[in-house]
Amino acid sequence: MFCVTCGLKMSDDVAVCPRCGKAQVAQASSQPDNAATQASEHADSAFSRTQIASSFPSTDYGPMADPYSMPPPPPPLPYNPANPYSTTGTVPYASVPPVPPAAPPYIFPPPARPAKRGNKVLLIVVGVLLVLMFACGATVFVGATLVGVGIQQVSKHITPVPSDEQATVAPTSSVDQDSYLSQPGTLVMNDPMHDSSKGYKWDEATMNEKNSNASCGYTSGNYHIARGTRGSLICNPEAPSLTFANLTFEATMTIVKGSEAGIAARFDQVKGVGYAFIITSDGHYVIDTVDFNNKDPNKQFAVLRQGSNSAIKQGLNQSNTVAFIINGNTISTFVNHQFIDRAVDSSFTNGQLGVYGFGDPGEDVIVQNVRAWRI
Repeated sequence: MFCVTCGLKMSDDVAVCPRCGKAQVAQASSQPDNAATQASEHADSAFSRTQIASSFPSTDYGPMADPYSMPPPPPPLPYNPANPYSTTGTVPYASVPPVPPAAPPYIFPPPARPAKRGNKVLLIVVGVLLVLMFACGATVFVGATLVGVGIQQVSKHITPVPSDEQATVAPTSSVDQDSYLSQPGTLVMNDPMHDSSKGYKWDEATMNEKNSNASCGYTSGNYHIARGTRGSLICNPEAPSLTFANLTFEATMTIVKGSEAGIAARFDQVKGVGYAFIITSDGHYVIDTVDFNNKDPNKQFAVLRQGSNSAIKQGLNQSNTVAFIINGNTISTFVNHQFIDRAVDSSFTNGQLGVYGFGDPGEDVIVQNVRAWRI
């Protein structure tokens, strides 16, 4: 027989279709009563099997269907921006705006660098210094062979006075009476002044203020302070270690041309100030404060003490060893190892050394055997 549901050909004694699982109902026949009875019993047993089979899920996939094929996926749910986890919404996925990219990490800018000072500032500073130096009369000119600096001055400042017109000399101390060499201090300079090999960096320059042809430097194995016109000149050692507060300082001076020679201490080349001890070719001396910034040439040398002394060798080409001790506010002076005079002043406290010459119409002073001690 054939299945009444799917049409599968089966044996007549099959009660349930093996394909679709449907029960088969036997058709009536003209068999005797005993056959009907058997068919009825067979139907009862078939019904029981049908009931059992109907309790399992259906496996009917339709005619010629692939039991292993998967159904298509359901359509995507709409997107609700208010509640992204909701299954309902009004905005489809396709219309959802793209997520903006994450902001890059913040990079701190480098610290600001101070602006570089240009050449304009340097020119202004140099200009101010030059104006001040011209105003004070301590103009510095640098020649082609410049090593240091010389300071020129055109005023003659010593006005010798008789000894009986001087102020009373301060009382002498033991160091005055025993000569300064008994307790000079710690030696820091010992220069015969033949050349620059000692490393003290003495000025070597030619200066031409008002055609003065002034110079500091070595000639024929000696150090010279020279000038072609009337005026004075101070030359200094530029070594940084030769800056002093308290010191003993001596130098041998020979006036070849001119009228004055001497030494300076606690001298500031920038400000043009310091102390000077000067002797003349006619036997006089003066202890001065120097201020080249003073616009009045007659006030650029202020006399602390002055007079005359027989210890000074008079005339040209005579060598005199001049020295002073500056300790605190006391200035003690010596010539040829003999005490001359002493002054008390506190105008300056620290500065450089120097050697000095003056002449009218010019000068040439030889400097030899310079020594300095720090106290």
